[in-house]
Amino acid sequence: MSWDENLTDEQKLYASCDLDRHSVLIAGPGTGKTFTIIRKIAYMISEKNISPEDIPIVTFTRAAAAELSQRLKEFLRGEEKMLYVSTLHSFAFRQLIRNQELIANHQLPTPIRVVDDWEENNLVFEELKVILKSEKKKIRDYFRKLSADWDTLKADEDSNDDDRFTSNFLGAWGSHRKIYTYILRSELVYQVKKSIEQIGDFKLERDFEFVLIDEFQDLNRCDLALIYALRDQGSNIYGIGDDDQSIYGFRFAYPDGIRSFEENFSSADVYDLKICQRCDKKIIKLSQFVANLDKDRVPKELKPKEDAEDGEIHLYRFKNQNYEAKGIAKICKALIQKKNYSEGDILILLRIDSNQNFSEVIKNALLKEGIAVSNQNQESLLDENDGRLLISFLRLINSSLNSNGDALLAMCITISIFLMSPMQIPNG
Repeated sequence: MSWDENLTDEQKLYASCDLDRHSVLIAGPGTGKTFTIIRKIAYMISEKNISPEDIPIVTFTRAAAAELSQRLKEFLRGEEKMLYVSTLHSFAFRQLIRNQELIANHQLPTPIRVVDDWEENNLVFEELKVILKSEKKKIRDYFRKLSADWDTLKADEDSNDDDRFTSNFLGAWGSHRKIYTYILRSELVYQVKKSIEQIGDFKLERDFEFVLIDEFQDLNRCDLALIYALRDQGSNIYGIGDDDQSIYGFRFAYPDGIRSFEENFSSADVYDLKICQRCDKKIIKLSQFVANLDKDRVPKELKPKEDAEDGEIHLYRFKNQNYEAKGIAKICKALIQKKNYSEGDILILLRIDSNQNFSEVIKNALLKEGIAVSNQNQESLLDENDGRLLISFLRLINSSLNSNGDALLAMCITISIFLMSPMQIPNG
């Protein structure tokens, strides 16, 4: 299939734009953003003879990276093994791994290993709770503040805020991570940004001529600092996103990054996708009303395609969470019985779902009405006790290949103790 087949005029304009300049694509919801990104990559490969491995594509979440990678493979058939699609955290991790001999002299523990969510919650937090004779909630709050400082670059500022972190906490954590030789996922991007600034010999895995960054509106100040470093090293940056769709405020997303793209990338070209291929007229009108509630929003046009229908919108308000769950279940039942939809045709989105406090109530209400339901937030088998023991033993088997096997042994023994002992974590 040709790179420009079935593209609209505005999609084709961006897909074939000048590659020797920075550019930003403002793509509203339903305008075919991913479709257009895929065709742009195809254009670069087929028309400009650029190798796929020289076109790094950075997106925000693992799910988005997996979907984009799969769709690229389906379209590019034959080139898929060379594709370079990753999250920004994965990109940062690779740069730290490549430079870990240099990093070893700059206060980061090596060999580089990132603790996952389970280890962070059940080992790091638990051990520091015991060491500091504190509550787990307080330890978690300290790490949230630490992560916030990395995301907002407050970590670079001189501060005398003694209430923010106790020296005991920082000292205990520093010793703990040195023993177990780990770093946190939340510090990956900050550590690469810091290393580029402070370590003269720190090198990226290659000199990237082009870097495509999806969901640009969700980058925080730290993420942007790393992108600016790539810019300063000569990469042409292709930012893609929409400030109306910035949803990661909890990790300090900074939508001004895409709003001020032209100011931060000299001579940048600006493109936009205005035609929504997905939504009907009333839905677009309501979405524009909601978007305009943001006083800092950059005004932009979003319009339905020519054959779009009027569409339907139903707004419901319920007395409390339980009434809401029952109402959702009845709506779903009506859609299945009266409109002949199947359970798989219905998607229920939640803004937040800490510890499944919201989804569990809805799930129970649906089951009570005889409606099958799948909760996508269910825990992985590898996060259960048997799964964690398996991972521990696999790491022990591999430790002979690692220059710091003692640290891995200590971590694996700690995991085993945690899983098998009612005391969970030994003191000392």
